[in-house]
Amino acid sequence: MLYKLPIKNNPNFLIFVTTLLNEHSGHNLDVSACHFEAFKAFTKPMLKDIEWMSIHDYLKSLAIKRMLKAKYNRKVYNQDLYKVIYKYHHNNNTYGNDVL
Repeated sequence: MLYKLPIKNNPNFLIFVTTLLNEHSGHNLDVSACHFEAFKAFTKPMLKDIEWMSIHDYLKSLAIKRMLKAKYNRKVYNQDLYKVIYKYHHNNNTYGNDVL
C-alpha cells in the first residue's frame, strides 16, 4: 500500500498519513491468499473424527492425517493437526492424577 507523508512545514516532526492508495509495487494481489486460512481450518465433522481417532482408537498423527485426506479429499497441515490432537489429549486425560 502506498502512502504520502507530509514532509514540508512539519516543525514537530510528526507523521500523519494523508492519502492511501490501494496499489502495490512489484506484485499483484491474489484474492485467494486471503481465503487460505478459512480453507485451512478443520470442519466440525473433521474435528469429531480427529477426536475419535486420537482418543478412542489411539492412532498416530500420520495415520489420522491419511484417513482425513482420504475421507474429506482436503490437504491437512501437520502443525494444525498436532495442535488439535494435543488439545483433545490434554482435555481428555485418561490417566487421572496418577501420572503427570
